[in-house]
Amino acid sequence: MTPEVIDGFESSRRVGNIMHNVLGVEDVDVTYRPAKLRTGTLRMVFASEADALEAELLHANGTEFDIASTERDAIVMSYAVSGDITLTLDDATRDVWVLSVTFQEVAS
Repeated sequence: MTPEVIDGFESSRRVGNIMHNVLGVEDVDVTYRPAKLRTGTLRMVFASEADALEAELLHANGTEFDIASTERDAIVMSYAVSGDITLTLDDATRDVWVLSVTFQEVAS
């Protein structure tokens, strides 16, 4: 599947650090832990309804996806759908379809 464009990408990472407040001490002791993998929302634009429906079905089948991009290194990852899959007819154009998926980055 190849969308026309990635219309939106938002990700966040939960930090694993643990803060320890020690009685009588102003400073906080920290146990440092690496951050978790990214979670977020990916928005893909499709020019045809058929392509959008196919992409929606693929995401609904419960599999791992790989994003490859020659333009944006920040979005390159493997992910699984972790929440909602939303298909929308674009309000402005009424001609393109936008597929939004809530994702969890996975290690491959």
